[in-house]
Amino acid sequence: MAGIELYSLAKDLLKVKNKNEGENWVKRFADWVKKYREFLSAMTIDEYGNKRPTHEKSPKGRKDPY
Repeated sequence: MAGIELYSLAKDLLKVKNKNEGENWVKRFADWVKKYREFLSAMTIDEYGNKRPTHEKSPKGRKDPY
């Protein structure tokens, strides 16, 4: 579900035409980050004993705004 919502947000970003729409988009993105914070911060221990993000591809495309 997180990926579907993020994809939808990314598509909406292409439609932003002015500052107000941009601010609205940033708020929606911040809400998405808050909603999925636990999911995005989940860690896994790999076969070598190293911790790495469980959902490694998700965090690469974002910087936590908070």
